[in-house]
Amino acid sequence: MVNCNDSRMRLIFNYIFILLLCLGSAVYLLQNLGYELPHFIQNHFNDLLIVPIVLWIALITLRALLPSQNIGIPLWAIILIVMGYSIYFEYYLPFIHPRYTGDFWDVCCYALGGWFFYFWQHYTLK
Repeated sequence: MVNCNDSRMRLIFNYIFILLLCLGSAVYLLQNLGYELPHFIQNHFNDLLIVPIVLWIALITLRALLPSQNIGIPLWAIILIVMGYSIYFEYYLPFIHPRYTGDFWDVCCYALGGWFFYFWQHYTLK
């Protein structure tokens, strides 16, 4: 039986993480069903959510691999992830695939998501 007091389990079942996953999934589902969503939600909301979701999964993985250490993802790694998403999705993919368009506001959403994650993880490390 799993100990629910274990810090890794609390991390996995963190309410904010679950909320972000549910919101992102709901937007994706509504888009695929053809619902007309407000401009920001349609075009930028999932870009705001993706960096915290990916980094939270990375943090869960790190803590599972190194359970004796209460580690977090350093700021430089968060910045690299934000830059990687920005370059790949907003610069590279628009050149090779017509579905993608480069958008400055998406880059801002990635950065805001990274900023949110940075403070969120430090709150949960306490």
